[in-house]
Amino acid sequence: MIVTKSPLQRIGWGACIAVDPRLSKPTKIIAHSFMLHCSNDNGECFTSIGTICKETLLARPSVLKGKKELETHGYLIVKREKDGDINKVNTYLLVVKDITHLGNIITHPRKDYLLGVVNNIAPNKVSKEQGHKTRSFRPPTLKEFQAFCNENNFGHIAQKAFKGYSENGWYDTQGNEIKNWKQKLRNVWFKDSNKQSDNFSKTKYERQKDDTKSGSEF
Repeated sequence: MIVTKSPLQRIGWGACIAVDPRLSKPTKIIAHSFMLHCSNDNGECFTSIGTICKETLLARPSVLKGKKELETHGYLIVKREKDGDINKVNTYLLVVKDITHLGNIITHPRKDYLLGVVNNIAPNKVSKEQGHKTRSFRPPTLKEFQAFCNENNFGHIAQKAFKGYSENGWYDTQGNEIKNWKQKLRNVWFKDSNKQSDNFSKTKYERQKDDTKSGSEF
């Protein structure tokens, strides 16, 4: 079990919840409220159901149901304490009970990064022994990207392609990580349909039709 003791771990905890397909949308909103009230180094959250109702604008039954979902799926532990016959304020512990199982549930393309953050591992140090892949890919600079496109007479597509890939964290539109950006350009962008002279002679409809085939991803 992993307790989210650092702010970065809690961000990873919230991100995993956001992409967990088992959780309902209200539950994800409730989890965000729990995270905002967790401020110590023990992963403990001090809040009340009433406070969460006010913050999320959800009814009490919905908040209780969401809290139960988070407990069931291993994201939350509730410490219930009493002073004699009087119930004290609950303490909530933000955790990931089974990170290996969670890795099998989440299908997001950046799941290795998210789980690495939860596990308090620097993203560039995530090791294979811990069930994650190390990504050695070094993104090109815009200058390098433009130069390679120019060399292949496709300089006019450089800005569009670079912007699309860089904004997507160097993953393609199918969610696959890009391991060789030059090969990606050759396979996807360096097509006859993308040649500048040809495109200028085509109508707007014809260019859009070409893009849907394979000559462009963005």
